[in-house]
Amino acid sequence: MRVRHGLSGAASLGGALAILAGVGGASLSGCSFNTAPPVFAVDTATAPADTGGADVVSDAAGADAAADGVGGDDAAEADTAEAADTATALDTGGAVDTAVVTDTDTEPGGDDTTPGPDDVTLTSADDAALYDGVTEIAGDLVIDVRAAEQVTLGDLERVGGSVVVVGRADVEVTGLVSLPKLEHVGLNVQVAYVQEGAVLDLPALTFVGGHLDVSHGALSLSAPALARVNGDVRVHDVELRGLALGALATVGGSVEIGRFSVGGDLTGLDAAFPKLTRLDGDLELWAGPEVRVEAPLLVTLGGDLDVTRMALELSLPVLAHVGGDVRLENLDVAELDLGALHDVAGEIRAVGCAGPALATLDLSALVTVGGGVEIVELDDLETVALDALTTLGGRLRVARAPALAAVSAPLLAGVPTDVDVSWNGEVTLTLPSVKTIGGELDLQGNVAVVAQLGALTTVGGNVLVTDTALRGLSAGKLASIGRHLRFIGVDSEIATVAFPMLGIVVGDVEVRRLAGATSFTMNAASAVGTTTADGGTGGLTVIGNPDLAAVGFALLADVAADLVIRDNPKLPRTVIDAYVVQMTVGGTSTVCSNKGDLPCP
Repeated sequence: MRVRHGLSGAASLGGALAILAGVGGASLSGCSFNTAPPVFAVDTATAPADTGGADVVSDAAGADAAADGVGGDDAAEADTAEAADTATALDTGGAVDTAVVTDTDTEPGGDDTTPGPDDVTLTSADDAALYDGVTEIAGDLVIDVRAAEQVTLGDLERVGGSVVVVGRADVEVTGLVSLPKLEHVGLNVQVAYVQEGAVLDLPALTFVGGHLDVSHGALSLSAPALARVNGDVRVHDVELRGLALGALATVGGSVEIGRFSVGGDLTGLDAAFPKLTRLDGDLELWAGPEVRVEAPLLVTLGGDLDVTRMALELSLPVLAHVGGDVRLENLDVAELDLGALHDVAGEIRAVGCAGPALATLDLSALVTVGGGVEIVELDDLETVALDALTTLGGRLRVARAPALAAVSAPLLAGVPTDVDVSWNGEVTLTLPSVKTIGGELDLQGNVAVVAQLGALTTVGGNVLVTDTALRGLSAGKLASIGRHLRFIGVDSEIATVAFPMLGIVVGDVEVRRLAGATSFTMNAASAVGTTTADGGTGGLTVIGNPDLAAVGFALLADVAADLVIRDNPKLPRTVIDAYVVQMTVGGTSTVCSNKGDLPCP
């Protein structure tokens, strides 16, 4: 049997499946949902294919790892798929009289294009009765029972291939599927298109050599002894009535839970992994109702932590190492515990729903981030404290957080791209050790800002302070700006805005509508802009500053483009002329409508 994935349309489950497209929406009103599931076409004439994700490991490869004692001992158990004609073939006219169903097929797991003699397909409870006493199936076990009846294989302990419980989009499997003694599955456990009320009961299962994949239906899955899955654990496009995976300790691929709703007695999903210590792939949660995910022993995540469009409590209290990205997007967060996070190889991105959400994002143990840190639209967020951060591979962005009061990274020595703290509340930015910013320093649209940048010497891009109240600025060592310096629409609570060491501004210097400040000085600057063979780029503009009474350009000799100083009612023309006389201006010069000056034409 092979399951094929289509990309168009939406699955129809006969009205029984409430795939989340609004279920649980009351708790997620700020988030945008578009969770129409993909279509799966099921061909029961061929063998089950790997549906993507981590590579599976067959029993022939020693998948149950005798060294850790999970799922059996390959040293003591011969691979049944390689045993040559050691048992009788299936007698379809009566009960199977052997403990092992097998043949000479050398491709375990049903990877043949047609079912082999070692595969078993059940279409009724009567079929299941034929296998009383069978303890082992070398190939696939396919359960395609489309009636409300109990299917039990009471003696089965081992399946060398895959266990597949599957219906079709229009006719789903129903009832109880019970495999009370099954301990080991060499390849995948795949469940698709099971109907409301269906239960898959695997109380003894400890090992799955491939993927555990549950999709498209309404069911309860119970595998309370399952300790190891070599591939992925995937639960998606499904209404869950129960999920018991409490013994899961090792996952060689990813854990993916997404596009699901809850039913029966559940009001939310409690996905607890109390024994999970190793997850080699991603932890991915997306598009679901209220969910609590807890993994109290998980220290290392090999891939991404990716959570999207969820109302959740996420508790990973000892997670220290993430091999990919941390992406938390469109969340309604009740609790988020990442307080032990030490290093992230990729980026950290947290995006809210532009509504009530996370008040505290504890990243106080974070030392290294290979990419950037971006925190956006968390309306209740008050503090971003990166107390231990020493290495950042991308930008630092904290934006659109109206309750934000503080962003600090006291040990960070440099930022390779941008520092963007914009459109927040009354925020204090504390980066006392940062010497270089490779991109922009962007302080725009905050209610108020205090910028403590006492070690900063170089900004590779723009310095933008716009549309904000300026309550404090410490940048006394800033010597070089690679593009523009702009103060626009600023209500300054400090009288003097000064850059005493600033010698180079490659682009424009623009001071426009700077209210409250009586003085603006950059007395170390010798040139503004860049002069080329084709002319100059970068000018000096001082326009419309109602309180400005003094400027300082003591060494400024060259302005590459235009010079415009106008509409500053308290700035004396005599002060302006003392500096302009020493300047060579590459463009036009306009000086008018200042104190004691002629009006502008």
